[in-house]
Amino acid sequence: MSTLKKAWLLATSAILLVGTAAVGPADAAKMAAVKKPVYTFTYKLPTYQELEETYSFQLFTHGMAEQQPTESHKVIDGATIVYDILELESETAPMQALIDPFAFSKNGFLLEVSNLLSFLPPAYPAGYDPTILSKRERGITELKARMQALVHAGYLMPEELDLGGFGAETIASEEASKEFAAEVLYRIFKEARPYKGSGAPKDSTNEAVRWAVEVGLPGFVPDKLGNVYPASGYHPSDYQKAMDYIRYFLPSKKTISGWEYYSFAPSDLNQTVQFSGGWHIYVNGYQLNSSPYHADIYKLPALATTQSQLASALQPYLPKALEHIRSELKKPRVFDWRTDVIQHPTFQQVVANYRKTKSKKALDEAYAAIRNTYNLTLIQDNINGIKSVLDNIK
Repeated sequence: MSTLKKAWLLATSAILLVGTAAVGPADAAKMAAVKKPVYTFTYKLPTYQELEETYSFQLFTHGMAEQQPTESHKVIDGATIVYDILELESETAPMQALIDPFAFSKNGFLLEVSNLLSFLPPAYPAGYDPTILSKRERGITELKARMQALVHAGYLMPEELDLGGFGAETIASEEASKEFAAEVLYRIFKEARPYKGSGAPKDSTNEAVRWAVEVGLPGFVPDKLGNVYPASGYHPSDYQKAMDYIRYFLPSKKTISGWEYYSFAPSDLNQTVQFSGGWHIYVNGYQLNSSPYHADIYKLPALATTQSQLASALQPYLPKALEHIRSELKKPRVFDWRTDVIQHPTFQQVVANYRKTKSKKALDEAYAAIRNTYNLTLIQDNINGIKSVLDNIK
């Protein structure tokens, strides 16, 4: 228990005790000295990089209303397809035990991709009539039609198609590896967002994997050793975030004229902030979601006022953040400061100027040149860190 909380409990106990007896002048003075705790609420807007890298942009997704209508041919969504397939005659396995293997499989990943590509109609077999089929038969047909559509579009290679595994106990196919997922997504979006040649994980030379690293897709952020483990399974929570990431930040809407960005506009964010804004609101300097105070603080009017203020501030901020993130994602990234900056011809002059003068002006110029060229991460985008690079890397 925190010191502040202990003090508050002791103070409360004192008030209750003195309330049971006559109050003399000395006790009255002590009571007057006891003060109710003061809670000061503030908010802090997330930076553009925080919105991108921590995927907190998705926390506000239901506060961003898509302006583009969805295509009418996808009247059966992915969840319905899966549950229809799992409409088994026997109930020998719990539903979750059946869903989890599917989610980790190639088919689970590809169904999410199909849902993302709402412009791509399913490739139904001739004479398909869902009304005469059982739910399970309909679900399997719908899933296969979406996989075939990906093959016809050239996004999935025929040899990668895995329509087996539709036995009585599972609809899972082979596990979807990160490399497999990167290959599929790269085929789809490499024209919309070309590879700039900068994604360089130490454990993969595969261009699709390096593209995914460069773009910053969830699940493809290198660890401290520079590895992304491309042969490992692509976790469903990561690829589901990746679909949102692509939909918001990359040109992912296919039109007659080519790939375009989806258009979004903020709607009422008040309810969104109540559920998702706790990481951006502070109480007495503590982040609300991890503060040491009693849950009763959530009932205070001052918190509701701060939530309303945050919602109002986010209203114009999110569209600007979206535009900025989209612009930054067109740039390559820094993976090796020596080759990407210090020895790169683009920065020879600014590096030389700083090392000659050590002036703040020269440092600012070098920092600006690097930021204008590269999409720096939250950790990299620090002028003191850039100064350390210029001072110490040869």
